[in-house]
Order: sequence, then structure tokens, then C-alpha cells
Amino acid sequence: MVSTPACDGAFHVVASPNGAGNNLLEGNSVIGVNDVWAVGISNDTSTSSRTLAEHWDGTSWSIKPTANPDTRHNQLFSVSAVLSTNVWAVGYYDINATSLNDSATLAEHWNGTSWSKAATVNPTVGANFFGVTAIAANDVWAVGRYYNFGNSSWNTLIENYNGSTWSVVSSADSSPFDYNELDTISAFSSTDIWAVGFHAPVIDGNGDLGTLQALAEHWDGFTWTIVSTPDTATGDNAILGVNALEPNHAVGVGYGDFVSGSTPQGGEAWDLTTGGSTNVVLNASSSDNGFQSVARASDGVWAAGFASASSSSPLQDLVWQANWNSGTHTLTWAASPGASDSPSSTFNVLTGIAAVSPSVFWAAGIEDTITNVDQTLAEVYCGLHLTVSAPPTAAPRSAFSVTVTAKNADASTATDYRGTIHFTSSDPQAVLPADYTFTPGDAGVHTFSGVVLMHTSIQSITVSDTITAIVTGSANVTVACVGACQSAAGTPGSRGVLPGPTPGSPGGRAVLPGPTPGSGIRVPLQPQSGAGSRLAALGGSTSIASPATSAVAATRGVNPRLSVESQPSISKTVLESVDKAPEARVAGAKAAPMGWSNSATNVEVSISLGLLALTLLALRRRRSEEDFSLHD
Repeated sequence: MVSTPACDGAFHVVASPNGAGNNLLEGNSVIGVNDVWAVGISNDTSTSSRTLAEHWDGTSWSIKPTANPDTRHNQLFSVSAVLSTNVWAVGYYDINATSLNDSATLAEHWNGTSWSKAATVNPTVGANFFGVTAIAANDVWAVGRYYNFGNSSWNTLIENYNGSTWSVVSSADSSPFDYNELDTISAFSSTDIWAVGFHAPVIDGNGDLGTLQALAEHWDGFTWTIVSTPDTATGDNAILGVNALEPNHAVGVGYGDFVSGSTPQGGEAWDLTTGGSTNVVLNASSSDNGFQSVARASDGVWAAGFASASSSSPLQDLVWQANWNSGTHTLTWAASPGASDSPSSTFNVLTGIAAVSPSVFWAAGIEDTITNVDQTLAEVYCGLHLTVSAPPTAAPRSAFSVTVTAKNADASTATDYRGTIHFTSSDPQAVLPADYTFTPGDAGVHTFSGVVLMHTSIQSITVSDTITAIVTGSANVTVACVGACQSAAGTPGSRGVLPGPTPGSPGGRAVLPGPTPGSGIRVPLQPQSGAGSRLAALGGSTSIASPATSAVAATRGVNPRLSVESQPSISKTVLESVDKAPEARVAGAKAAPMGWSNSATNVEVSISLGLLALTLLALRRRRSEEDFSLHD
């Protein structure tokens, strides 16, 4: 089991809690990447069932207490959310312990803090909800069935919540004397809604049914009408999942060709339109296959259900991917099923699926443990990741570029990626690009300039999708100085360090740059004036050696009384300039001001000027001594 899913294009089990006894999840709904709901049933004893609701907060699944109106059977089958504080779940509960048909519709509402039962309408004492879709706070639809005592059959049931009360909306049936049931519902808008299920003739007084046929109904804002649905040539057909694609167009999934004791179920998908529908068989094996739910986000579509390798093999998870092309209005199913986890070797079924984004889906269902106790099953799919290409090394405070590429699970470039990405770094002072939304022109790849890391060591640069945080990528950059590190500008007292002699190596000295003997190049010292004056540096810039630098120079073996014979000739003009400059002007040179550039070159130039000044002072003293001896 995983807590943070790998984006490898497969569904992976995430641990989910369970109540006492048998547990299963029947449906789920996504609000955000860290806000997912799943509902179902928990059997606390062998004779009763309790409603079950679980929530994913981005880290773990947890059970949220729900209402249970009856002491015997209470069940939830579907959930849909408007907001994090406005979630609806539906099902039914028993109202008569002696009759299986005596049940009432159940709708529960989450207000952000707790679940509570809402008042719904029950046409008769036998009524059930199986599906719900929440379009807005004042527009919620639920579908199911109710028992019509007038014709001794079950008919479709559709109710709408207008923000204050639930009411029955007239729905269509294949025949009032047939069995009719709606299992799920999906809305493209408040005036474009699909409800699906199945219908069948009642063949005897015991309620036995003939061959099941697919049933689809469409709401145009005024009435519900039946839309024709083709079926497989033989056996039962039922649409158990639906998702609206565009105006007057939806995808339905379920099963077909099923003949009990003879022909196994085959997975089936319907392309539903108000102008005419088509169907396609999607068989994962030669044995039982079927879909329970379908979800879509943009062009990403997934159907979830079950499959069995053979008549003697247990049911296992089944997921099948499709691509929706809104430009051509076509839905294309993959040639084969996708990968998923089946944690139990005896029984696994996915009953619900919901989309976070085109590349991230949550599936819910049931697994049978080795102790023959049913447990909740939650799986997550991630089929997209990001890669960050950055230089392996960089100097601190030096700008460089990074390239972000959206990748599919098979490592191919996701040229259709249109997500928005956000940058972070382990360097808290890093300069990073602003959030960016990929465009069609990017074709899944975009380069960002101006990235700057401040601190040395190995630093990470991470990008993540702002909607789906698990879609992420990162790169490490070794931040190191070339030579001695420079101090951050404006840090008082911080200076570049000159290399010194290696301890224990007699005679080792740092070689300080100076005028080349015989070159004729001279660095004249300018007379200073004013307390705030500075020594003029080479190249016209202003710089000066600090007291700390002079101390460093002294410890490096610089002899301030170097003999004149070892130096190139010094012009009289230079000597006169030195005569006019007080010795304290060099000895008392001020520390560099705030914002001074601590480059090695400036340090070396300052030390060279200091050396030159010391040498000239030595010459001055020697002349004074000679003058004194002449007077003697």
C-alpha cells in the first residue's frame, strides 16, 4: 500500500479504514486532490448494516460518522459534492423488519462538520436511491426506483433538491408494467442531465424478470425522455455508470451478453447521444467482465469494475482507459485494460471512480480478505509526472536556467499538458520563477531563466502542479564557489580570504601581485584630502584595503622595510607625493563602506597599494637618515 502514489500509470491501493464486520465502498466523489469522499456499507452484525462514509484529506482516509435512521439496514450507494462544506450521499434504509420491499429513500448532507439525514419524498413504502449528482447548492438530483403497487412493478424514481426541499420529478419508463431502475446520474449542466440503468419485462407473479436491456434517459430542462440504446445480441445488458461529455453527449458503461449459467458477462460501453447511440464490447477475458462506474476530467476517461480470468477464477479489479477528443467529439477506448492492484486473491471489485484531473483518479470498492471478511478498497492512479533539467553545479547568486517537461507514465512527453506549475526550493532565499500555466505552444516543455540559488551545498528545485500536488518533479544542484566564496553584499566585516602558507612548510609565502620589475609601469599614489578620502584603485574604481587586510598582509611575511636596491627606480614625483601624504593616512585607512565588492582582485590591488606605500615610506625614512648623517 502507498500513501504518496507513484506516477507510473497504474492504480495503487491506499489503506482505508473499516468498521466491524463486512465493509464495502459503493461510490466516491472528488472535490480536490486533498478532499475526496467515498461511501458505502458496514455490517456491524450479521443481521444489520450501517451507512459508511470515509474522507481523504491528502494524507489518510478516515471514517466520518453518518446517520442511520433504522436499526436494521441502512446503506449508501453514491456521493456527490458541490463544495467541501456541501456534500450529498444517497441510499436507502428499511422501515419494516418483516418485508424486504418496505424501504425508504435516504439522503444525507455533509455541512463541513457532520452528516445529517435530509427529508426526502417516498412515493410508496418501497423506494430506493442509487445515484446522486450535485450541480449546485440549490440543484441536486437523485435517482433510483420505487415499487408501484398499481401495476405490481418497480418504476424509475427521480427527485430534485432545490436548496430547501426534495420533490419527485416525473421520469420515463420503458413500460409501466416492466421493471425499471436507474442506477446513476451525471450532469453536464442543469438543463443537460443523463440517468442510466436497465429495464426488463416481469414474466411471472413472483417478480422474475426477463432479459435485461439498457436504459438511458435525458433531461433537457423540462422533461425526462428515453434515449435509444443498442444492446448486445443476446443476454442481459445494463448501464451502471455514466458521465456527461458535452451537450447532449455522454458515455455509459456496464455489461452485456450475460446469460446466467451459460454466457459470462462482457464489459460494455455506450456512446450516448440524444440523436442516436452506439455501443462497444470491452472484454478483459473470456470469463465475467463488467464495469460499475466511469469518470472523466478533460480528455482523460477511466471505467472501473471487475474481471475474472476464468469461470473458476476469482473476480479481480478491472480498469479501462479511454481518450475523449472534444474537437472531433469522439471517444476512443484503449486496446487493452489498464493496470491496477488486486490485494485479495479471492475477490476484488471496483464499484466507483472519480477524477481529480486528467491524469489522477480515485477508485473505490471492495476486497475479500483471507478470513472471508469484506473490506473497503481504495486505489489511486497517477499517469503524469514532471521532470526538471538543471545544471549540475552553479555558483551562488549566479543566474541559470531550468527546463520543465511534462511526462506521461511511459516517459513520453505529455504534449497536451496545460497545467499550472509552482516552484519551491530547499534554499529559502532562492530566486524562482513565478507560477506558470503551460500553453499549446509549449507542447509539454518550457524553459525558465533567472533561477538563482544563494546558499552553498546541494540544493533542490521542485515543481508541482498547483491543482494536483502529487504531480511533481525535482532536480538537485550543487551550489559551490569558484575559488574563494564571495560574501553577500552589505555584510559588514566580511572579506575574501587570501591563501596563506601551509603550516609546517618553512619559507612558504603567498605571492602578492605588484609592478613588474623593469616594465616601467608605475602606480602613483594620489595626495589625499579630507577625512573621508580613499586611495584611488586601478581602473578608476574606488577601493581601499581594510585594517583586517593589512593585518593579513603582515602575517604573510611582507617586510615593510624592504631595501631600495630590490625595487625598481622610483621617480622623484612619486617620492614627493609620499612626502606630502601623512603616514597616518595609510596606517589609518578606513574599512570599506557597506556594499563594497569583496572581489579577490580588489583585495589584491589594495594590498599592492599598501605594499607600495610601505616601500615608499621606507625610502623616505632612509633619505631622512642620510640627511641626518650629512648634518653630522
